[in-house]
Amino acid sequence: MQVMAGTPPGTVTSLSSRSLLRGEAAVGGPHWLPVVLVFGSIGAVAYADFIVTGISLGYLYILPLGISAMFLRSQVSYGLIAVCVFLHDLFGPPYSSPEARITHNLTALAAFTFVVYVIQRYVK
Repeated sequence: MQVMAGTPPGTVTSLSSRSLLRGEAAVGGPHWLPVVLVFGSIGAVAYADFIVTGISLGYLYILPLGISAMFLRSQVSYGLIAVCVFLHDLFGPPYSSPEARITHNLTALAAFTFVVYVIQRYVK
């Protein structure tokens, strides 16, 4: 929760959309648009991954994570990595062994983290 200056300690304030956005993205424009775009695209990828049973579409989670890395705070972006890996595991095709599942999920985790890190570090 966001704590505002001048508010007594222990007082809970509402979570505003400004607290989810990065510095430059919080200035001007509709504040809800990046959040809706990111969560909507994660939902669309999860739905497509659920519908297509032959192959994994988990690599498509890179697109909403890239948008998240550009517009949302790093804590939110890294939290969304965990959500995307979970959805990738849940809706992906069945695995032949537990080792294959673990390897596939760790590979996705590393790739998603790399994409978010690079975009947040080098895209201003």
